Amino acid sequence: MLVLLAAAAGCVDAASFLGLGQVMTAAMTGNTVLLGLALGQADAEGALRATVALTGFVAGALVGATIVDRGPSGVIWAPAVTAALALELVVLVALALAWHVLEGGPAWSIDYRHPLIAAAGVAMGIQSAAAQRVGVPGVTTTYVTGTLTTMAARLVGWLRSSPAAPGDRVRDIGAPWLQASVWIAYGAGAVFAGAAHLWWPTVALPSGVAGLAGEVRWPSAALLLPITIVAAVILIAALVYRRRPASA
Repeated sequence: MLVLLAAAAGCVDAASFLGLGQVMTAAMTGNTVLLGLALGQADAEGALRATVALTGFVAGALVGATIVDRGPSGVIWAPAVTAALALELVVLVALALAWHVLEGGPAWSIDYRHPLIAAAGVAMGIQSAAAQRVGVPGVTTTYVTGTLTTMAARLVGWLRSSPAAPGDRVRDIGAPWLQASVWIAYGAGAVFAGAAHLWWPTVALPSGVAGLAGEVRWPSAALLLPITIVAAVILIAALVYRRRPASA
């Protein structure tokens, strides 16, 4: 399920970059670089957007950590993790609805992107805290630098087929397929957002639905993918781990 969450994060990150002023709301390493570039180039607006994203992410991580820390220890997927993801889902739905309304409305005298950036950062911070609570070594869902490093280490250990010596973590940490899957999923989520940005025109809904929802518009419509993924993960977790809390 961490692989699915990585795809959701990649999509949110790419949609934010393309639709909210070239800012990242999941990968804070890259966003820190964007903040540094904006400061170095005296780009006040760019620096403000990056700062809002960082602040939102940290706030979300604090909220998520507060929720998941209440769960029992020694459990791979505690109910508190599902609760944190449920809160992330609420934030993502609110973000998509607000984005849909704001991007289709009249021209605004102020930059409405800042609260959207903050909301996206909060959602990704919550997810990051929840994924960390699951405790799979070297696997994160909102950034992949550490995941790639762990994948490389596990690949070396997997290729060295001799038995592991006591304490040799490089040899004894298993094959790198999970880390590779998370990396691919993160990129696939970004591919979806990029393809939607390129190919997705304004799609008119059927007449009966159009009266309620108007039109499906980019970029807010790209959030349908992460919303669906997070909802599916919550449902799977509720069904699988409800009676087997200690199973992998």
